[in-house]
Amino acid sequence: MSREIKFRGKLHDEDRWVYGYYAKTVVNDGIPFCLEDCRIHNIIIENGTMWFAIPETVGEYTGLRDCKGQEVYEGDIVETVYDGILRIYVVVFDLEELGFKATNGKENYGNNFQYLTCCEEVTIIGNIHDSPELLKGGIPNE
Repeated sequence: MSREIKFRGKLHDEDRWVYGYYAKTVVNDGIPFCLEDCRIHNIIIENGTMWFAIPETVGEYTGLRDCKGQEVYEGDIVETVYDGILRIYVVVFDLEELGFKATNGKENYGNNFQYLTCCEEVTIIGNIHDSPELLKGGIPNE
Protein backbone atom coordinates (compact mmCIF):
# COMPACT_ATOMS: atom_id res chain seq x y z
CA MET A 1 0.00 0.00 0.00
CA SER A 2 1.39 3.39 -0.91
CA ARG A 3 0.43 6.71 0.59
CA GLU A 4 0.90 10.32 -0.33
CA ILE A 5 4.08 11.69 1.25
CA LYS A 6 3.67 15.30 2.29
CA PHE A 7 4.27 17.53 5.26
CA ARG A 8 2.91 20.59 6.97
CA GLY A 9 4.65 23.32 8.92
CA LYS A 10 3.77 26.63 10.51
CA LEU A 11 5.38 29.73 9.05
CA HIS A 12 7.87 31.84 11.01
CA ASP A 13 6.39 35.18 10.11
CA GLU A 14 2.70 34.37 9.61
CA ASP A 15 0.17 32.57 11.75
CA ARG A 16 -0.66 29.99 9.10
CA TRP A 17 0.21 26.48 8.00
CA VAL A 18 1.64 25.42 4.66
CA TYR A 19 1.33 21.95 3.15
CA GLY A 20 3.53 20.20 0.61
CA TYR A 21 6.94 18.65 0.11
CA TYR A 22 9.64 18.89 2.77
CA ALA A 23 13.25 19.92 2.36
CA LYS A 24 15.96 20.73 4.87
CA THR A 25 18.59 23.11 3.59
CA VAL A 26 21.44 25.23 4.82
CA VAL A 27 21.04 28.96 4.15
CA ASN A 28 23.16 32.07 4.73
CA ASP A 29 21.48 35.42 4.05
CA GLY A 30 19.05 33.78 1.66
CA ILE A 31 21.74 31.98 -0.32
CA PRO A 32 21.14 28.20 -0.33
CA PHE A 33 23.96 25.73 0.19
CA CYS A 34 26.35 28.14 1.95
CA LEU A 35 29.71 27.24 3.44
CA GLU A 36 30.12 29.81 6.27
CA ASP A 37 27.78 31.26 8.93
CA CYS A 38 25.06 28.83 7.96
CA ARG A 39 21.70 28.05 9.52
CA ILE A 40 19.63 24.95 8.87
CA HIS A 41 16.09 25.68 7.71
CA ASN A 42 13.07 23.45 7.36
CA ILE A 43 11.31 24.26 4.13
CA ILE A 44 7.86 23.28 2.93
CA ILE A 45 7.37 23.57 -0.82
CA GLU A 46 3.72 24.38 -1.50
CA ASN A 47 2.60 24.80 -5.11
CA GLY A 48 6.14 25.61 -6.23
CA THR A 49 6.79 28.22 -3.49
CA MET A 50 9.38 27.63 -0.75
CA TRP A 51 8.30 28.55 2.79
CA PHE A 52 10.46 28.58 5.91
CA ALA A 53 8.65 26.59 8.58
CA ILE A 54 9.24 26.59 12.34
CA PRO A 55 11.19 23.31 12.80
CA GLU A 56 9.17 22.07 15.81
CA THR A 57 5.94 22.37 13.83
CA VAL A 58 6.93 20.24 10.84
CA GLY A 59 4.91 17.03 10.77
CA GLU A 60 4.29 14.28 8.25
CA TYR A 61 0.92 13.31 6.83
CA THR A 62 -0.11 9.88 8.15
CA GLY A 63 -1.97 8.94 4.99
CA LEU A 64 -5.18 8.79 7.03
CA ARG A 65 -8.19 11.05 7.33
CA ASP A 66 -10.34 11.52 10.41
CA CYS A 67 -14.09 10.86 10.50
CA LYS A 68 -14.71 14.38 9.11
CA GLY A 69 -12.36 13.87 6.17
CA GLN A 70 -9.47 16.00 7.53
CA GLU A 71 -5.92 14.81 6.88
CA VAL A 72 -4.22 13.53 10.05
CA TYR A 73 -0.64 14.78 10.67
CA GLU A 74 2.01 14.21 13.33
CA GLY A 75 1.30 16.56 16.23
CA ASP A 76 -2.47 16.46 15.82
CA ILE A 77 -4.49 15.98 19.00
CA VAL A 78 -7.18 13.42 18.33
CA GLU A 79 -10.13 11.86 20.07
CA THR A 80 -10.01 8.13 19.45
CA VAL A 81 -12.61 5.47 20.06
CA TYR A 82 -11.22 1.98 20.57
CA ASP A 83 -13.24 -0.86 22.08
CA GLY A 84 -15.95 1.72 22.76
CA ILE A 85 -13.66 3.86 24.97
CA LEU A 86 -13.07 7.54 24.10
CA ARG A 87 -9.55 8.84 24.70
CA ILE A 88 -7.58 11.96 23.76
CA TYR A 89 -4.13 11.30 22.31
CA VAL A 90 -1.34 12.94 20.29
CA VAL A 91 -0.31 11.55 16.89
CA VAL A 92 3.38 10.58 16.72
CA PHE A 93 5.66 8.58 14.43
CA ASP A 94 7.27 5.65 16.22
CA LEU A 95 10.79 5.04 14.91
CA GLU A 96 11.01 1.62 16.55
CA GLU A 97 7.84 0.30 14.93
CA LEU A 98 8.03 2.57 11.87
CA GLY A 99 4.44 3.66 12.04
CA PHE A 100 2.07 6.37 13.17
CA LYS A 101 0.15 5.97 16.39
CA ALA A 102 -1.77 7.93 18.95
CA THR A 103 -0.13 8.13 22.37
CA ASN A 104 -0.97 9.61 25.74
CA GLY A 105 2.42 11.34 25.68
CA LYS A 106 3.68 9.26 28.59
CA GLU A 107 3.85 5.80 27.11
CA ASN A 108 4.20 4.51 23.59
CA TYR A 109 3.38 0.91 24.46
CA GLY A 110 0.97 -1.01 26.62
CA ASN A 111 -2.59 0.21 27.04
CA ASN A 112 -1.79 3.88 26.60
CA PHE A 113 -1.51 4.10 22.83
CA GLN A 114 -3.45 3.05 19.78
CA TYR A 115 -2.58 2.35 16.20
CA LEU A 116 -4.68 4.84 14.29
CA THR A 117 -5.79 2.24 11.77
CA CYS A 118 -7.21 0.06 14.58
CA CYS A 119 -9.44 2.77 16.05
CA GLU A 120 -13.15 2.66 15.43
CA GLU A 121 -13.18 6.44 15.14
CA VAL A 122 -10.56 9.22 15.01
CA THR A 123 -11.46 12.94 15.21
CA ILE A 124 -8.93 15.79 15.10
CA ILE A 125 -9.65 18.31 17.87
CA GLY A 126 -6.50 20.45 17.53
CA ASN A 127 -2.74 20.17 17.44
CA ILE A 128 0.08 20.55 19.95
CA HIS A 129 1.21 23.85 18.41
CA ASP A 130 -2.08 25.76 18.14
CA SER A 131 -4.03 24.12 20.96
CA PRO A 132 -1.62 23.23 23.79
CA GLU A 133 -4.38 23.97 26.32
CA LEU A 134 -5.99 20.68 25.30
CA LEU A 135 -3.10 18.96 27.06
CA LYS A 136 -2.92 20.98 30.29
CA GLY A 137 -2.47 18.71 33.26
CA GLY A 138 -1.70 15.79 30.98
CA ILE A 139 -3.88 14.05 28.50
CA PRO A 140 -7.34 13.28 29.93
CA ASN A 141 -8.73 9.80 30.44
CA GLU A 142 -5.40 8.24 31.46
